[in-house]
Order: sequence, then structure tokens, then C-alpha cells
Amino acid sequence: MIHRPALMRPPTGSYDANALAVLKKLGYSVVNWDLDTNDWRAHDFTQEKAAYQEMDKDTSGTVGHITLEHEVYDQTVNELIPWAIEYVKSKNYKFVTASECIGVEPYQ
Repeated sequence: MIHRPALMRPPTGSYDANALAVLKKLGYSVVNWDLDTNDWRAHDFTQEKAAYQEMDKDTSGTVGHITLEHEVYDQTVNELIPWAIEYVKSKNYKFVTASECIGVEPYQ
């Protein structure tokens, strides 16, 4: 059995109304992040952690976040991710799949 993904993250997070309309017609839900660590930019562990700590200031009523990291950087993999896992757990967030986070089925 072949499964077609139902979720799509646009390259660089960029899209317009036309792209959204085409993707919707093809059965995709667009998923983007709301917390960007900018790990690709500065490779600054303090700055990357600060992106997660912004969750503490969130008053929008959001019950979850989707973060952006890049696994091609050693610092992200070896320092940021282990720290982030513990930090997120300490805030009583639960790790879920992207489809669970936005409330859609993962496959079409």
C-alpha cells in the first residue's frame, strides 16, 4: 500500500496564496514553524536557547509550538537538541507528531 503525505513544509518557509491554493487542491496541509532557532545563522548556543525561552512569553493561547532547527550543524545536534528536549519537558509540553500538533491525518 502506498501512502501520500498530507503535510508539506514549503522550502525556506515561503509561500503565497497561489501556492496554498494549489497545495490545498492536491490535498496537502501546509505546516510551518513558529519558533526559529536561527541555528544556521550565528551558531550561537545562547541565542538558540533564547528562541525556546520565548515560549515563556507566549500569551497567544497557543497550546504548542513547532520549532526549526538544522541537523547539519554539530552544535545543533550535540548541544541544542539535548538541551531543548529537557527544557521543553520542564515546561510540561508533550512531544507529538506534526499531524497531531495541527490536528490532521498524516496521510491522504
